[in-house]
Amino acid sequence: MHDPEFIQRFDAEPQFWQFLRGLRSEDLIVELIQNDLDANASRTSITFTSERLLCQGDGEPVSKDGWERLSYVMGAGVGVASKRFRIGVKNHGLKACFRLGDEIIVRSDGRRMIQTLYKDGRERQPSPGTLEVPDTDNEAPPSGCLIEVPFRRRELQVEKGETLTIGIPDERSIESLFKNACELLPARLLGVVRPGVRDEYALSLNHHTLGSVKIHWRAKRRRIVNGRGRRKYTMFGRVCNTSTESPHISSITIHEQACAFRLPFPTRK
Repeated sequence: MHDPEFIQRFDAEPQFWQFLRGLRSEDLIVELIQNDLDANASRTSITFTSERLLCQGDGEPVSKDGWERLSYVMGAGVGVASKRFRIGVKNHGLKACFRLGDEIIVRSDGRRMIQTLYKDGRERQPSPGTLEVPDTDNEAPPSGCLIEVPFRRRELQVEKGETLTIGIPDERSIESLFKNACELLPARLLGVVRPGVRDEYALSLNHHTLGSVKIHWRAKRRRIVNGRGRRKYTMFGRVCNTSTESPHISSITIHEQACAFRLPFPTRK
């Protein structure tokens, strides 16, 4: 008797909509920053205009594998290579932008990739898709990456699988997203700097009516401290300075002392 032959099928689109339902707008800014940190950026600018979200960093341009990942609606690791030794590896984080808009436009190194929730056109039911290969774009930055998300102007209504509705982002919700980022990011991202790994990182948050906020993380010089026995620890300080002229945001400075040490793991036999 022969072993049975198996096939592999996934009804993926309903799963995508459920995944989108679980994303939070509050995580959007962190996901954009993580993408820039994965590209070894030292500074990032995120701007909320009245019509769109713009994010630009000075990191490495999108690689060949990166363009291929962007041609997938989601997922990586089998059909397309996942990131290695980076924060975001599953090709999921950028999709948080779909909470605000129906298109994500990525520009880098003379090329452009578009991810959309309407691959069959606006007159048809929503269905996610991407360009197969990036377009040529003479306005794309030669280094780093520029991400553009036009704000949704029509309510998103999905009727495939479980129904899903995502509303139009109004001015109040965008202001709240901006203010929360200014308030929470200084402490939340303090760990992105470490001497010898990333000494500093700067973020500029801009809103068309609330003004601009500059957040700068910096790692201080490290020193070696003797612990019990022969164990030694690396001690260093971290500082985050938030500066702004906006009356809606407070200028603050956060200090932290950190300790780094190696943990031995048993070798596999």
